[in-house]
Amino acid sequence: MEMLEGADVEVLEDIEIIDENPEIFDEDYVDNVMDSVTTETLEFEEELDNNVAEASEIVEMPDIDYNQVYAEIEEELNQFDFDDLDIFKNEEHLNDLLDGFAQSKWERMDTLERKEVMDNLADYVAEAVGIEHTPDISFYYNPENGDYGEYNELDNKIKINEYCLDDSNEALDTVVHELWHSYQRQRASNPQTAKDYQYQYNFDHYIEPLKGPDGNYVNIINYEEQLVEVEARAFAAHFREKMRT
Repeated sequence: MEMLEGADVEVLEDIEIIDENPEIFDEDYVDNVMDSVTTETLEFEEELDNNVAEASEIVEMPDIDYNQVYAEIEEELNQFDFDDLDIFKNEEHLNDLLDGFAQSKWERMDTLERKEVMDNLADYVAEAVGIEHTPDISFYYNPENGDYGEYNELDNKIKINEYCLDDSNEALDTVVHELWHSYQRQRASNPQTAKDYQYQYNFDHYIEPLKGPDGNYVNIINYEEQLVEVEARAFAAHFREKMRT
């Protein structure tokens, strides 16, 4: 025999009440119930509309002048001189390495040749700054502008997006930028100085760049102004400047 569920029991009880008190459930009673339901429905819809409007206001982002943002970032680079690191200690060798990133040469190379150029620079930078284990360089493909690459500390790899690999300046910038993140991670993993603890805190509370519905980054300022990002850009800027001289 099929057992009655709780809801079924309640329905039967309601039917019994109606059968025993038919005079209560007259036409006026039904009209009042319908009016009440209609009122509650309208109030619910109004509240829902208000919530949607408020949510729209929350996610609506102000217009961002990205030129101004990047101009301010460029100004910040001057405060990082890296005088405690002899990054140009073998200038002749470094110039030879950077010569491989000349666009006229770069565009004639295949992917493996480009990787060799980047690997050689990575070895130089790692030795110059004191990175204990030089990250391996690998490639992935993502047809999205602005996705140049990343450093993954879990497998100690710098991952370069082949889609953005045709620009030698971006390739150089990405390798050196991500190498500096490797150095920061190394120091954060065994903090000894105040700067080490700053690295550690920043990575523990790292702000990832997020895109809004329009495809633009909605937190670009917060992302770019992080210590580890400002410093990595400044470090890479020294090598880009070296290429221009």
